[in-house]
Amino acid sequence: MKALTLFRTTLLTAGAMLCASAGSLRGDDVQSWSALMLKHPVGENWTATWRVEPRFTNDVSRLGTVFTRASLARKWNDSTTLTMDYTHIEFDKYDATRGENRFYQQNWLGAGFTSRFRVLPRWDFTSRNNVHLRWIEAGNSPNLRTRHYVEMAWRAENSRYLKGVYTGNEFFVEWANKATRENRFTPLGVRVKTSPRTAMSFFYMIRSTKPGGNWTHAHVLGSYLTYSL
Repeated sequence: MKALTLFRTTLLTAGAMLCASAGSLRGDDVQSWSALMLKHPVGENWTATWRVEPRFTNDVSRLGTVFTRASLARKWNDSTTLTMDYTHIEFDKYDATRGENRFYQQNWLGAGFTSRFRVLPRWDFTSRNNVHLRWIEAGNSPNLRTRHYVEMAWRAENSRYLKGVYTGNEFFVEWANKATRENRFTPLGVRVKTSPRTAMSFFYMIRSTKPGGNWTHAHVLGSYLTYSL
């Protein structure tokens, strides 16, 4: 009951945060992201993950991106995990020569590390840092981008379904331009347990990008399903 009461209080607080965030940012788009991730241990301290994620844009009316990734993670110590990955992306973009939209390709090679620390009995702090070397069709290639994520998460105890709630922020640095081109602020995310092999997370995110001179903002509703093989 205490966990349920705290969860409800967290939702009410987050709701107020969402209203304030939505009021302060002009919403240029509403998007929906849904990912399926398959995890499989491949040796002592090693885990392979396959991920596919369609992302709908233009107020959820158009398939804007298809994101696929294969990654390998190794537990370095009790708090840190090292990762390497290959990512393939198909993204919808206007083709001026054709006068219509078409899908362009991106291919990334990446590496990084994630560290997680217990800061209070039921609170965890997570820091994730990655670097990607990217080849982008009809773009400046190859180019280097880094992404940096921090998160505070509250862990539920004695709950059958709820794993916890979290808030986080991630920013991206385009080193070819030496500027931040994207920021993703998650006021609220919820992690739930569905079975011994599956878990889900739901989140609301404000995605801010700067393709040109001005920042644009999209409101993203997302869900991630993870299945352990």
